[in-house]
Amino acid sequence: MATEENLRWATRDLSEFFGAYAGGNPIELRDALLEFYPDFVRVYGEQGAELAAEFYDEARSSARVSGTYRASLAAPIPDAQAVGSAKWAIGPAFEENWDTALSQLVGASTRLIQQQGRDTTLWNTDRDPRAVGWRRETRSESCWFCRMLAGRGGVYTRETVFFAAHDNCRCVTAPAWDQDAKRVPVKVYELSKNTARMNPKQLETHRERVREYLAANAADLT
Repeated sequence: MATEENLRWATRDLSEFFGAYAGGNPIELRDALLEFYPDFVRVYGEQGAELAAEFYDEARSSARVSGTYRASLAAPIPDAQAVGSAKWAIGPAFEENWDTALSQLVGASTRLIQQQGRDTTLWNTDRDPRAVGWRRETRSESCWFCRMLAGRGGVYTRETVFFAAHDNCRCVTAPAWDQDAKRVPVKVYELSKNTARMNPKQLETHRERVREYLAANAADLT
């Protein structure tokens, strides 16, 4: 799939960049990365957005949707968001844990690069007069929560919530035009948001809330 190929090239380039500094002075890595990273995310993010727009137009044509509509690209993510993620990701390098730093950096990059492509689908389903929303589609390695969100078969819209993604998430968005499709309620998606700044104790409490909600509403989530 073209999206996966885009991510593979991005990971290769990022790993090569990181490798030039690994084992050295982490301050030099940080300074070089903060100059390199926003452009890196923007370039690969725009490629992902272009692929998403092409997919949108092809899917619309294949579904024989009436009317004329041409997908456009969503805005790139802000540089400040990329910088903040990079600073967090390489934290372990300052404790000489270079492997963890690279793993976190690749994971964050996977999320950020895909964001513009996902936003492109959301942007266009919100503006296309024939679209009813978007679906979440997973990959074989997707986590249990992503599979649950996608497996319900429902449609998300701007009136529900944005697409929530974790690091290394491979889920993608796909437009939907079925007027009879089930709409997903806000509550379950709200439970997946705002975890990035949680400490380990808060994160575990949050996950327990999610598990309790899923157990109590299992019949409605399948």
